[in-house]
Amino acid sequence: KHPDVLTAMKKTGEHVIPSLVSGAITTAAAFLTIYFIDFKGFSDYGLVAVVGILGSLLAFVLFFPVLVFVLERIRPLNIRPRQITVLEKIYLFLFPRKKIVLWIVGIVTLVSIGAFFDIPFEYDMAKLSFKSTSGEYSHSLVDQYESHVKKEKSDAFSRGRISVYLTNSQEEAGNLADRLVEMQKNGEGKGRIEAVVSMRKFVPQNQQEKMRIIKRMKRLIERKINLLSDSNREIVEKDIMPLLTIKTVIEQEKLPAWISQVLKEQDGSVGKFVLLLLSGNYKDMKNVTDIKETFGVVKANGKEFKMMAPYLLLADVSKVLHRDVPLMALYAILAVILTLLIMFRSLKYMFELLTPLLIALILMFGVVWVFDIKFNLFNLIIVPTMLGTGIDSSIHIFHRFLAFDKHKSKIPYILNHTGGAVLFSSITTLVGFASLMISSHQGMVSIGVVASIGIILATAVNLLVFPLLMRSESQK
Repeated sequence: KHPDVLTAMKKTGEHVIPSLVSGAITTAAAFLTIYFIDFKGFSDYGLVAVVGILGSLLAFVLFFPVLVFVLERIRPLNIRPRQITVLEKIYLFLFPRKKIVLWIVGIVTLVSIGAFFDIPFEYDMAKLSFKSTSGEYSHSLVDQYESHVKKEKSDAFSRGRISVYLTNSQEEAGNLADRLVEMQKNGEGKGRIEAVVSMRKFVPQNQQEKMRIIKRMKRLIERKINLLSDSNREIVEKDIMPLLTIKTVIEQEKLPAWISQVLKEQDGSVGKFVLLLLSGNYKDMKNVTDIKETFGVVKANGKEFKMMAPYLLLADVSKVLHRDVPLMALYAILAVILTLLIMFRSLKYMFELLTPLLIALILMFGVVWVFDIKFNLFNLIIVPTMLGTGIDSSIHIFHRFLAFDKHKSKIPYILNHTGGAVLFSSITTLVGFASLMISSHQGMVSIGVVASIGIILATAVNLLVFPLLMRSESQK
């Protein structure tokens, strides 16, 4: 039986390998474009995907035939794959109504184009983290602490998130601190400034002049205090007079140790940086972007000082998303087009294969809009990914379509034989992405939801709509 197996393997290679290689290369080309964007999370994802796709292709081509021959020697492989006749029946039902079906698909696709421009974006990373598992508070200890602080309305250090400005001297730090205090008084930055901490806050300037003013205030109150009512005099003596008893200037060396520790750098120098405490949601990319635009670079006495804080990374991520993801999608579609032209060497075939892909992608936006699903940092990667994975099914069907020129009813035949393989291949991919929906991390859940919608629509368009578009070719 070995010659029969060899013949079967040769026929399989002739009919399956070309479409398999074409599908893998178009998918890998789309993922490869992701590798060249600045955001490392997406870049690494693209690289891993390309290596995985090409590695799987190489493993199948080199090792799968060997495995079949080995298993055949051990025991004959009497495998009869079940034919999926339902796709043929659906096609035969839809074909007499071809114009109506295509008109409906066309109208829905055009409406979905409008939906693309109205899909909201989720900027709040807190909503994309883990679900709460402990009732009143989320399961993060940090979130529990922040919740308690908000309830207790604690001090500025607890309410605000610390940001740092580095300077070259205490004088520069003082000038910068004065500018930030001025911004606080003017309400710049939507009132986010909770406090400005620098050495000047504890060791003010012009202390001798201020000491003279304090002494004059004290003498004036002492002369006029008897004119006050008993209740007012008690308030003045208790709350104001103790503040006017200062007799010496404040010296940095005599400050409490905790102040020096807060303002000390690694090299031991003290007071060369300014701490800015800002309130607000630091997990919201839009909010962080506003903070960076307002406080990212502050000018004081003709010099610019740059703010440093770990949460500012979200502003950079937001910038990359809005700048690179559209480019990434454009590069992915260009890579798919170029690969299709190389594979099929025909503009007509390229457009025929690209049509169902674009229809499925646009319909995905429509469904996302209908169900009020927001795009975010995580699931946005599905857009260029769909350009690579969504075209696989149409390539397999189209390869078989071109191979059976002499078959009188080749589209029903293709759906009956190749359609089942395409369907189950899509189902396995769907199961892989859909499994993300059971994750406790909401970002991963969003990837599973959007990817599942895209795969379902791509499979439906490729198996139900694409054959109707190919019918005219089959009648030649």
